Amino acid sequence: MFLTNDEMQILRDSVEAQAGYDEELIKTCSHLIHIKAFDEAVRNAFVLLEDRLRKVLNKRGATGFQMAQYAFSPNGPFTKLLSQDQLEYEGTRDLFYGAFRLYRNPSAHNIIGYNAGEARSIISLVNLLLTRIDYLSSVPQPGTFSDNLEQALSALEKKAGTATVTRIRIFLSQCEKLNMHPSSTAKVWIPFRKHALVKSSSTKEPGPQKVTVFYLSNGTKEQGIWFPINQYWSTIVDLDRKKVLSRLKELGFQPMGKAQDPYISLDTYNSQTFLENLYKTVELIGQDFDGTLK
Repeated sequence: MFLTNDEMQILRDSVEAQAGYDEELIKTCSHLIHIKAFDEAVRNAFVLLEDRLRKVLNKRGATGFQMAQYAFSPNGPFTKLLSQDQLEYEGTRDLFYGAFRLYRNPSAHNIIGYNAGEARSIISLVNLLLTRIDYLSSVPQPGTFSDNLEQALSALEKKAGTATVTRIRIFLSQCEKLNMHPSSTAKVWIPFRKHALVKSSSTKEPGPQKVTVFYLSNGTKEQGIWFPINQYWSTIVDLDRKKVLSRLKELGFQPMGKAQDPYISLDTYNSQTFLENLYKTVELIGQDFDGTLK
């Protein structure tokens, strides 16, 4: 089977997208690789990297290496985020420094003559750095949340460490983007609520109401997450609670209290993989809540 250039480009873009490449990077570099303009492809990849850094750091007029120096300076924004792990900090810093010094600066001022393999490898490195920027810029800084939630996170940080709380901050921030907003007054059990269609015994017709999706517990002995599915979700119209319970059980949640609702301790379950999988489940729950309102 023979494909046209346009069809080949579509196929190439699809493969690269599935391989986890940044969408802007694909648009910037794919056609240049296709026409064998390898130096230009590398140069444009670094221009994109600089633009992404500039937006995150708000540093106009600075070169890529200057922005990296600022980001990883003693009081720089990336330094603060990575301060809990010296090896991670040094590795990330050196990766940015090395990329700009070894590849960005020469390609900006000279004809290097990269071949296809070299260009693709360098662009893959830029993709890795873009991914790292996206991660670092996604971490909510201390003070972002309400005082009660910040106090709960501070208590957890003393026991579990900054790295753990950073992961939990990202998870909670993602939940807020799903319109699951925490109470600003609760101290021990902080509810994250979202609208769903509810039919209670006291109402004639169902209507939208805020329902607690989960609680972040701030106990004296441990912190955890509790989903009050049996206790509060029974009035939600056309919601498959068994499906949600099954998902949470697979993640390690255990029944707790009189209602036997799923609970898990963040003192024990706080890895990156666990929180990513938990967010996927919470995202599906959010879709289920939204579906009741349609």
